[in-house]
Amino acid sequence: MLNLGEPLRVGPVVASGKGVVVVSSGVRVLVRRSERGPLVQVSEFDLRRSPDSLAHLQPVRDVVNAKSWGRPSWQPVFSLGLSVATESRIEAFRLLELDFYRELRWLVAQPLRVEVLESRLTLYPDFLYGRPDGLVVLESVRLVEGRDADFERGSEVLSRIAAACGWTFRIAGDAVDEFGPLLDHLAQYARVAPREDVVEGVVAAFGQQDEWSFGELVSRCAGSDPVALASIYSLLWKRVLVFSLLGGLSSSTVMRLNEQV
Repeated sequence: MLNLGEPLRVGPVVASGKGVVVVSSGVRVLVRRSERGPLVQVSEFDLRRSPDSLAHLQPVRDVVNAKSWGRPSWQPVFSLGLSVATESRIEAFRLLELDFYRELRWLVAQPLRVEVLESRLTLYPDFLYGRPDGLVVLESVRLVEGRDADFERGSEVLSRIAAACGWTFRIAGDAVDEFGPLLDHLAQYARVAPREDVVEGVVAAFGQQDEWSFGELVSRCAGSDPVALASIYSLLWKRVLVFSLLGGLSSSTVMRLNEQV
């Protein structure tokens, strides 16, 4: 059994020194550098040395056409102008969340195959992405009830790999199943250009007071016009109008104007 208290090695043995992560044997990391290309083993120093090349990595496995216990699909990521293969509904919802909050500068799904040699454990983290602030995040997505002992052991391995590469490791999915369907609904309006008169009405409303309920705002700025209502939903997706996802969306949901957009 792998002792997770021991340091891990990713790739070849390296000398210790200031600013260098000291690692031991036991783990192999493989990536795919080109579409249809072979999997190749890399070290943490390969990945740390070339952060700009990370965005060009290809998925190490085909989750859409492979047999899967989840619900494989292609999920649009509107802020990046691409679609990403996901292997479950929860992964798709997580992509919507990252897209909604504009946390992505680039993204690769299924970026690594990690082999823990002593335990014969094979890991496939879900996403590797760069944020606008320059942070690189390695991420596994799992609902809380699905985080068993094997998942925790694998997460410890991935956390050590991320640290060796100069990345951040994150476990996501705590509440995404609660607000994922709402984000899926709002994303249908991602490509809708808000009508000018609706935008003017929204701005005028928030010139009078700082907060409106969703119902009040719709009544004031859209009425019974379905096209105008689509503009309101578009402003929600674009985060011109902001609200708490955890509270859901109802006629009483409090809306505020995002003055930074």
